[in-house]
Amino acid sequence: MLFSKLERIVREFLSSRFRNCELSEEMRFYDDLGLDSVAYYELLAECENCFRIRFSDRILEEESPTIGGLLEHITRLSPDSG
Repeated sequence: MLFSKLERIVREFLSSRFRNCELSEEMRFYDDLGLDSVAYYELLAECENCFRIRFSDRILEEESPTIGGLLEHITRLSPDSG
């Protein structure tokens, strides 16, 4: 359930070139999906609002963030995941 909700959010930030592709947890936001750092930060802010969580600054330091990595952060922090 969390993955499908995250997938909907991620699709909002993708260019039309990637919007209809199948997303997997291994996909990297910068290299595979073409997000730049500004779009990634906006995506994180949207995730914080939707999942009612607050990321630490450490998430911003990740070299090659993936959908699966973001999902792990959300699962750990989300009050709805337990």
